[in-house]
Amino acid sequence: MACHRVVWSFALLVPLFLWQVEWKTFRDVALKPKVLATYFVSGVAIGGMWYLFLWGVSKDYIVETSLGFFINPTLSVLLAVVVLKERLRVWQWISIAMAIAGLLVVAIAYGKFPWLAISLAVLLTIYAFVKSTAPLNAIESVTIEMGYLAIPAVCILVVCEVQGSGAFGHISATQNALLVLCGVATVVPLLLFAHAAPMLSFSVLGVLQYIGPIMNFIFGVALYHESFETTKLIGFIIVWSGLLVYVVEGFIVQRAALSSTENTEEENSKMEDVPTTPTFGFEGVKDDASNAV
Repeated sequence: MACHRVVWSFALLVPLFLWQVEWKTFRDVALKPKVLATYFVSGVAIGGMWYLFLWGVSKDYIVETSLGFFINPTLSVLLAVVVLKERLRVWQWISIAMAIAGLLVVAIAYGKFPWLAISLAVLLTIYAFVKSTAPLNAIESVTIEMGYLAIPAVCILVVCEVQGSGAFGHISATQNALLVLCGVATVVPLLLFAHAAPMLSFSVLGVLQYIGPIMNFIFGVALYHESFETTKLIGFIIVWSGLLVYVVEGFIVQRAALSSTENTEEENSKMEDVPTTPTFGFEGVKDDASNAV
């Protein structure tokens, strides 16, 4: 499934890439070794994330996969501290501590280390961090990433076909169509997000990114009836509380910064509107005298 997702995503992206690419700019920017290495890392990260997510869903670990996306913001903050040497605010440290405490409770409830959730969170954090430093637009960057992943994906599909375990072409027409559409379902949200992100505030984006894991959690508990004991619920509540602290604190800081900027601009505007008062004192008399001479 993961291989089909990559291959059909790449097949959909190639014509879009050819339609909008400016070859000179693309060659000058994209063909640098550092840029190619950057997109290789982001491609491996998102490919690994897709594989683990699909594996988790197929093995009835839907709730644990949602946990990985919930703890992603705290890992992003920790990465900023370790790599970018950023200093955290008090409430950010509190949100991180709450997320770690919630993970420990969930680990105790599962009776094992929640490696799937943490692996998904780590891969998503790496992907977001690498993408934040990448120079290309959405279509170009995702096409390069899928190009890297398409090579092993095609090889795996060919091997499966030779061994007689291939799916495409050997199943119903509806199932074949669903395999193709998984590429559409992958690419369209990525491109829509890339298009909408510049038009939305950071706080709105921060809230929207949790719609997916919330739905995964609801599906896992309500539709697939995954076991969810009280101890797990307590752990998730602690993680959610830490997440709420993180979002609300970020929103308050952003509003305060925006308000400060608006006040500064308003003060500067008032200063510019103050009329210049002519001088009628001794300097004016002196000027008149010198002119008379």
